[in-house]
Amino acid sequence: MRLAPILILSAAVLAEAGAQTIYHDSISRLTGRVGGMGGGDISFTSANGRAGVPEEMRTGGKVYPNVRFGPAKGEQVFVSWNGGSGWMHAMFLPEEVQRRFGFNTAQLREAREAAELESARVAEIKRQERIEKYGETFNGKVQQVIKDGLLVSIGESYGVGDSLLLTGHPKEATMIEDIRIRFLAKPAGRYQFVSVTGATRTISKWSYIGEPHD
Repeated sequence: MRLAPILILSAAVLAEAGAQTIYHDSISRLTGRVGGMGGGDISFTSANGRAGVPEEMRTGGKVYPNVRFGPAKGEQVFVSWNGGSGWMHAMFLPEEVQRRFGFNTAQLREAREAAELESARVAEIKRQERIEKYGETFNGKVQQVIKDGLLVSIGESYGVGDSLLLTGHPKEATMIEDIRIRFLAKPAGRYQFVSVTGATRTISKWSYIGEPHD
């Protein structure tokens, strides 16, 4: 029997590092916790032709069959399946289920979007705290060796600009331009310099910690 997707929730909302819950701590008061489930996206599916009756819930690569909803209490709905159960905030349920219990689907959609933004904000704070404590691993290419350190091109994927100043590298004096390097570093403020084109640039400054272990 072919299964048709009804709803898929974003991992940014549901992922919780190292925890046996599916929701981020910052929004756990909104979502509630569903016990016995691993982390990951959640999707509900139904048999073709029975769109109003979700039959499976998928998360963390696992399938939970025979999903049933109810009762509702406040903004929470009790969700049960073969082998487990728990309370879930109505905003994360299919709209057909929301309507079944008399919820305003538009308001819940807005609440879910707000929760996603809050989850992303808290996740970024935690990421920055982790970097401050343990550093960040970079792969880059030496652009220029200057008196204050190494200008390293890193691309845009790290979220700190396309280049940075690396200080304290033990091989700084023997580095040459265009060589690729991989390193672990901690943030050390900002650095301003005049580029070869005469433009003044401000980039992030990082202090060398060592070679990555992985």
